[in-house]
Amino acid sequence: MKQAVLQKIFFSRLLCVLFFLLAAAGAEAKMHTVVKYTVQQLYSMMAASRPDTNRVNVLVEMGLYYLYKSGDDKVDMDSSEYCFNRAITLADSLHATIWRREAQLSLGLHYFYSNRKQEGFDLINSVIQSYYREANWIREGEALRYLLKFYDNLDQRIRILRRMQELAQITGNRVEEIDVQQQVAEMHMLQGKLEQAQSELAQLLPQYKDVGYRKVWWAYDHLSIIALRLGNLNKQLEYAYAGLQYLRASGDTSFIYLFYHRLGVACEYMGKTEESIVYYRKALDACPYGPRFDIMRMLSKQLCKAGRPKEALAVYKQTIHRTKHVAKDEHMDICLTAGDIYFALKEYELAEKNYLQGIDLGLEAKVSMPIISEAWFLLGKFYTDRGQYDKASGYLHKALNIPFGMVEVFSQKEIHLALFRVDSAQGNYASAIKEYQLYKTLNDSIFNVAKSQQMEELEIRYETRRKENDIHMLRQQSVLQGKELQQTAAMRNITLGGIALLLIICGLLFNRYRLKQRSNKALQVKQQALEAKQKEVNEKNESLLNLVYEKEWLLKEVHHRVKNNLQIAISLLSAQQEYLDNEDALAAICNSQHRMQAMSLIHQKLYLSENISLIQMQGYITELVDYLHEQFDYVRNIRFVQDVTPVELDVSQAVPVGLILNEAITNAIKYACVPGRQTVVNISLKPDGDYLLLEIADNGRGLPPDFDASQSNSLGLSLIQALSEQLDGVLQITGTSGVTISVRFAAEHTFERH
Repeated sequence: MKQAVLQKIFFSRLLCVLFFLLAAAGAEAKMHTVVKYTVQQLYSMMAASRPDTNRVNVLVEMGLYYLYKSGDDKVDMDSSEYCFNRAITLADSLHATIWRREAQLSLGLHYFYSNRKQEGFDLINSVIQSYYREANWIREGEALRYLLKFYDNLDQRIRILRRMQELAQITGNRVEEIDVQQQVAEMHMLQGKLEQAQSELAQLLPQYKDVGYRKVWWAYDHLSIIALRLGNLNKQLEYAYAGLQYLRASGDTSFIYLFYHRLGVACEYMGKTEESIVYYRKALDACPYGPRFDIMRMLSKQLCKAGRPKEALAVYKQTIHRTKHVAKDEHMDICLTAGDIYFALKEYELAEKNYLQGIDLGLEAKVSMPIISEAWFLLGKFYTDRGQYDKASGYLHKALNIPFGMVEVFSQKEIHLALFRVDSAQGNYASAIKEYQLYKTLNDSIFNVAKSQQMEELEIRYETRRKENDIHMLRQQSVLQGKELQQTAAMRNITLGGIALLLIICGLLFNRYRLKQRSNKALQVKQQALEAKQKEVNEKNESLLNLVYEKEWLLKEVHHRVKNNLQIAISLLSAQQEYLDNEDALAAICNSQHRMQAMSLIHQKLYLSENISLIQMQGYITELVDYLHEQFDYVRNIRFVQDVTPVELDVSQAVPVGLILNEAITNAIKYACVPGRQTVVNISLKPDGDYLLLEIADNGRGLPPDFDASQSNSLGLSLIQALSEQLDGVLQITGTSGVTISVRFAAEHTFERH
């Protein structure tokens, strides 16, 4: 009978591994897939991208984010599908075949997790066939990984893996080949070929080191699982310790929680509750993707077993609080944990309610049968302790009588022990003895004195090595602390030196500040003195300006009054004309009026102009000619032609020039006219080198041949000669064909306008 029991144990170990790891592949693969970006990073990348292959990549990454997001929210799954379909559409518009196929592979994966497996299988298979026809071996191998998830049949999985291994050999990818061999060993483990899987993984370990393979921890983890399923706890501990040391040495702590978990399980099976609590707590804290509820349940169970249910309740609440999304299968772990805690707290109604609810949620989520079996065992044990043996017997038998080999050996022995208690309480002693014998056989197959000694030796070696490592770390820390002290002393000296230097600099700056203050005060005094002087100068300038203004005003007033007085004199002469009959007297008065008008125009120009010392000759000559022309309006057949350069003359020169013009034009009007012919009088004032040339010429009768200006007794000519001398000019009078009078003189204060 004992041989039959051992045979049953052997097959149960094999098949238990199969269902346990299949459940892990389906329930945990999605949970622990690494997502490259956060949702904020993805939306920023989307906003910054253009409609090109880069945006296709962002859409695929965004779809993967929603696909692998914790929980089974339908909105997230719909968002995932939307992103993948958009990526495919954009890739088609860009004719980016490779990118379209990558998006299709991700969409096929979405179909797998959405229970649309046939659609996903067809889509991924079509991509694989495309790569096969194109002989794109690298892409075909990558696509085959997606297809693995769709096969529950392990032989079919191995067939695909062999094809992937062949492709890796063709492309010379040694790392990929070893990775595929590792997965083949995993399939053999799932098939129950534990010794073969163990041998294959052990042979791969040295190859990992040769190619620098980074997933050596994965092999150690699976070797640890195999050893545990084979009931070889010392090997299980050896591989778990080796994996833990490898991850610590590599600095990669992402999966270190797995080995803490394995060590916790080993300590639990060995009855070392406190040690298992330590390892489970480390595993829970080291989870990189958020808390694991299965680890939380195992930690809470051990805390309750150690008589610390309140501490278990605190762990339970803290873990729930840290979690944002909970998957369906995780709700079962939460309820079973609550059942264990309430059971330990003797709140039996709440415990029973949570156990039953956990079982219902597990069946609804279709979790693996080993996990359901464990839940039935917990409920059966609860009813056993409560004395409800009929209910206990039903659930315990359900836990034991699921398909052959699906109950773990360690769980089987606990179920048989519980059934022994139930049968003994109900008086079924024969059945009770049978159950106890089965329990004892299973327990002896797992534990014996030699194995216990080996495990203790292994623990001692590990603890010794850990302590040595701790001592080494302490020494390193001591050296580092010494260096830190030296650095601290150096920094202190540097700081003190810096403070002293800073004080010196501050003293110099303060001294400089004081000197600058003194300089500023001196400059301020000087500035005030300069401002006072400037104010005095400004006041004087303003006074002088006022004086100049008053002088100019007075001069204008003088010119105005002179002009008025000349006009009065002209008016008096006009009045005198009314009482004279002598022609000579009348002519003399008329000539005097013209001379005074010539002077009056000058004074009028001066007081009307902004410039009270210079006369603009062009305008003055024009007005004088117009005036004389009007005075001799009875002379019709005469024309005046002016060619005057715009120059300005001082009043001391303008008056003589005006009088000369008056006398010359008057003589021309009186004596140059020839009956039957138009008389033209040309008047010009132009620069002649550094001089000015005044010229009055007519085309009249001219002068007698024997004319001598110096012997003439004409008042007009005498005036012209006198005025020319006043100008320091040279007078010339010619009369061959008309009379030309020219005066060449040096101009004073002339200003030519352009």
